[in-house]
Amino acid sequence: MSFIKHASNNTFAQGFSAVFLLLVGVITARVLGPDGRGVYALFFTTAGLLSQLLYLGLTQASVYFQNREPRPYNQIFTNCMVFLLAQAVLLAVALPLLRHQFGDLLSHDEPAVIMILLWVSTLTLLAELLFMGLALGKHYYGLYSLDLLCMSGGILISTVGAVMFPDNLDMVIAIRVAVMLLVMAAFYFKLVKSSAPSIDYSFSVLKEQIRFGFKNYSINLINNLNFRIYIYFLAALTGNAAAGLFSVAMLFCEPLRLMPNSLGPILFAHLSKDDSLESNAMMTARVCRMIFCASALGMLVYIPVIPYLLRFVFGDQYDGIELASVFVALGGLLGITFQILSRFFTSRHLQRYTLLASIVAFFVAIALSLWLIPAYGLMGAAIAFSGSTLVSTSITLCFFLRITKLSMLETLFIQRVDCSDVVDLLSAVIAKRGNKS
Repeated sequence: MSFIKHASNNTFAQGFSAVFLLLVGVITARVLGPDGRGVYALFFTTAGLLSQLLYLGLTQASVYFQNREPRPYNQIFTNCMVFLLAQAVLLAVALPLLRHQFGDLLSHDEPAVIMILLWVSTLTLLAELLFMGLALGKHYYGLYSLDLLCMSGGILISTVGAVMFPDNLDMVIAIRVAVMLLVMAAFYFKLVKSSAPSIDYSFSVLKEQIRFGFKNYSINLINNLNFRIYIYFLAALTGNAAAGLFSVAMLFCEPLRLMPNSLGPILFAHLSKDDSLESNAMMTARVCRMIFCASALGMLVYIPVIPYLLRFVFGDQYDGIELASVFVALGGLLGITFQILSRFFTSRHLQRYTLLASIVAFFVAIALSLWLIPAYGLMGAAIAFSGSTLVSTSITLCFFLRITKLSMLETLFIQRVDCSDVVDLLSAVIAKRGNKS
């Protein structure tokens, strides 16, 4: 299948996944209220960050070492399993040492309960990250897309817990964690059935995986902190209710991340198969400008409807966060370029450029948050998010233009050839459907 076919299928899966997760946000926001939603968001944000902290970039390394510099698949698979087991032990030792800190953060009277749930949730997300890298490296794009749909659909189904037990957050969180574990297990068994790996551990290959993945790991970890750190600042400086309000505002960023998240993994897998700098640069620029321009046009419709979505979908409890939601959405638009261009640098083992951009943006995020949140609350967090995203995008774009010798016009603005290709593609689809009928 072509890049366009793979990308279309994954975009379809990501689209439904985004809708499902948006519904999760709506249901938990309305049923649990700002305080409950704040604790719920803090828990799963923490699990996501811990999984990012532990995975050490092995997802991208699995793709790279199955394509650009091939290593035996059995060794890559076994290494990932051994790595997952080692991280499970490490997390089991570390979490009890932090039980009181997490208990205070999540306003929980029984830290042991929240620690067990956090351990299971973090390992589930970590396992999914590792298995997705194996699937993408084998070009099982259909399996990758199916996992996205099943995981988000399962999380949506798990919100029945919020409806049934609105006053028992432990139960609400436990039901979602159990569903996530079941979906991940099903994905694992399907991957094993499709790839039929055998046990073949290699410490030298594992070192190569970690060495390659570490740069990308640092970038992803910092970027996740850049994306999530504001909710922690709000919880610490203004309370869980403010964190809950901001978690709802952040939902308006998710539609802007849909296309980069859909095309990014497919783009990386395709770039990893091609050694040509010129063709990689042209393909990356084309994907970037088409997504950015389409999203920018969509913002003309999206921004005016945000106040109505807050009022009629989320409820009166979330009045007053319209402007913050708009700034968060603008931050999502600014981040599209970074999300796409970072795949180019990773495919060419040039992560140092995106790492530098991420580090600078992270310090900007901290500085702006400490400056603006105490004075402006939610609005301060939204401005800090947009400002940090602008910094990371600008730095990454400058490096991309310098290395590829392309212009900003070629990278960010639609070209005539793009319009022609879209017309040709639509004509081919219409003709194909006509022949079938």
